[in-house]
Amino acid sequence: MYWIKNANVITCKDDAILENHCIQMENGVISKIVPVEECQPDKGSTIIDAKGEYVLPGLINCHEHVLVDDKNMSTDLTSYEHTIMKSVAYLEDILKSGFTTVRSMMDFYNLEMVFRDAIESGVIKGPSLVVAGKAMTATGGHFGQFLPCCDTVELARKYTNEQLSKGADFIKVYLTGGVTTVGVANAVNVKPECLDEIVSIAHDAGKKVAAHCIGGQGVLVAAKAGVDSIEHGSGLDEVSGRYMLENQITLVPTILPGYMNNILPDRESLPEFFRVKSDQYLEDCKKAAAFAREMGIKIAVGTDGGAINTPHDIGALELSLLSEQGYTPMECILAATVNAADLLGMSGDRGTVEIGKRGDLIIVDQNPLEQLECLQDVKHVFKEGVLIR
Repeated sequence: MYWIKNANVITCKDDAILENHCIQMENGVISKIVPVEECQPDKGSTIIDAKGEYVLPGLINCHEHVLVDDKNMSTDLTSYEHTIMKSVAYLEDILKSGFTTVRSMMDFYNLEMVFRDAIESGVIKGPSLVVAGKAMTATGGHFGQFLPCCDTVELARKYTNEQLSKGADFIKVYLTGGVTTVGVANAVNVKPECLDEIVSIAHDAGKKVAAHCIGGQGVLVAAKAGVDSIEHGSGLDEVSGRYMLENQITLVPTILPGYMNNILPDRESLPEFFRVKSDQYLEDCKKAAAFAREMGIKIAVGTDGGAINTPHDIGALELSLLSEQGYTPMECILAATVNAADLLGMSGDRGTVEIGKRGDLIIVDQNPLEQLECLQDVKHVFKEGVLIR
């Protein structure tokens, strides 16, 4: 049993801060939240004195590639063993950085399910994983040479059912081209009727669909199809935004990889096609995030960790990048807690600090509502009521 005492608690249930409070965690969940004068730890409890520091819900990353090497993606395509060995380290790094739940968007071997289950059974340390396994694309589309290509409705049906049968928690579709592969980034590669079939089958099975969309046409096709989240969302406009609002679709902006490649000291060493596409991606994703706020479209934090030059353990930087697009510190935090938990269908047991929810908590030494960047250097991390860091 753990007690955190003398803490200022940002519950994310509202804007209030519970000053000088204590939190008890027992059997993996929060069992008490009381003022410090009512704090009576049981004999044998482990006590963490926060000394006036700030407690928040564990952060949630809705767009990660936990099995991808941001410095050498080619090894993930050629070495099954390399992918396994490095990913164990990545997962622990992510957890220690304050992200206690992660939605992993794709791998090339369907290993995500293995890691998800290994973490849940305590074999390895890492955040709780919500996984897609192999994403779907189209012939000539993003990663089309490595992933299932849904070129017909029949193939869309086959591959969706195949991923669900293998244990996918949701379905990921590369609807358009991308930044890291040669080709037109905003080309819509998966046919609308194929996307409709994917969404229908997934929803009938109680699973959600995430659509990778670069460019306005892709965003519009995905929004009309009623996917559950649009990833990146560059090109979002008023027409597609109205469909997103109507269908209650969440935007996951992922500004971070464009930013990281823009500030890279030796960026001239990158392929020219990649530099051009990445710079355009950065500006378009920033615009999409800002426009989503204007329209009232819900956003959730996603970092695209594992993308080129985007390390897995810097996810909280995405919140600061969102703040530069007009979001308040609390809105940024909610995007990584309440909104993210809602998108993942997990709001019943995480995303806020309240009795009965999982003991997924972080402690930082400053008030993130005033110094949002303090989330980039968490002091303590709890997962399911156990101190990790």
